[in-house]
Amino acid sequence: MIVHFESLLSTYGEEMGMLEDMTVAINDLNKVTFHVREMSNPEGDPTPTVTGDRSKVIVNVPLSSAMCSKVSAELFHNFQFKVVPIIFSVGLNEEQTLAELIGDTSIQENTNRENMSKLQKYYDLFVHEFSPDDRPKSQSPVTLDILVSSLAHHVQLKSHKNMEILQISSELTRRMNGVRFTSCKSAKDRTAMSVTLEQCSLLQKEHQMDPKIFQHLLDTMRSDGIRRDNVRKNLVHTNKYAFSKMQLRAFPKLYRPPDRTFGKQAAS
Repeated sequence: MIVHFESLLSTYGEEMGMLEDMTVAINDLNKVTFHVREMSNPEGDPTPTVTGDRSKVIVNVPLSSAMCSKVSAELFHNFQFKVVPIIFSVGLNEEQTLAELIGDTSIQENTNRENMSKLQKYYDLFVHEFSPDDRPKSQSPVTLDILVSSLAHHVQLKSHKNMEILQISSELTRRMNGVRFTSCKSAKDRTAMSVTLEQCSLLQKEHQMDPKIFQHLLDTMRSDGIRRDNVRKNLVHTNKYAFSKMQLRAFPKLYRPPDRTFGKQAAS
């Protein structure tokens, strides 16, 4: 199973170090094996446990008998699996603008190229193992091979804040039954902009939402949706995104919140 991490961290200042740490941690997931087993006691604790060491980590995942019955006994016997972790990163904020002008963006470019190679290998295995009829259904007219080619093209480009890299790699992951994670520095402000954009894009591509209401719905999700509650739970005293007007001038237009939903209270 492929696991896609979307990073919105910049390659300037302390966030560059955060991106380096994040990349190493995600690569270390290659050392993790998930072992799924049936709970011996129905009333037992379903919390997963971790064993092993840094070179070989085993996560034991207990499941109830009811859940196990949904899988054939032959398949479930000693069932274990590993994940294929990938990370794509595109800096979003004003610090990324500085990095592009006077700093260093090589870690972002190298990370995206390396993970494009990993995704390409997984895609080749996926299309070999699953016929078109067995793959997740999509209403999008764009085929998987076109998405892969388009992503490879964008990864090779050296362009200003190429958010297509994140959007295409995310769509590819979903259409290969993968798992998605999105994060920035605090996972509440820039992350909120990306998550809401992804939700609106899904509604348009998979559920025939009228493109005319795309921006209206995007603004509504950012002003009235649960992302504001997430901000409030993190900051307690406010539910405004931690952006300033000056800061937002550096953001791509689709990643800007509506008026009266932001204010510079804390670092985002």
